[in-house]
Amino acid sequence: MSYLIPTQIEAPNSKLRTAITSRGHFPDHDAARKLIYRQIKDITKTWQRPSPYWPPAAIAALAIHYPDRITI
Repeated sequence: MSYLIPTQIEAPNSKLRTAITSRGHFPDHDAARKLIYRQIKDITKTWQRPSPYWPPAAIAALAIHYPDRITI
């Protein structure tokens, strides 16, 4: 089940890339920022729950970066 984590990361990235490439041209940075904001809002509406399974390698990496928050 370790394939779930990259898939869950790649799915929103794919939706953002699709929205940006279909738009094509942005008159300024603010227009791009607004499109990304609206697309993220739409993506998060479809989320039902976080993944119940975290691979041991992910937990170990998080424990290294946040030793005061995660204990193994």
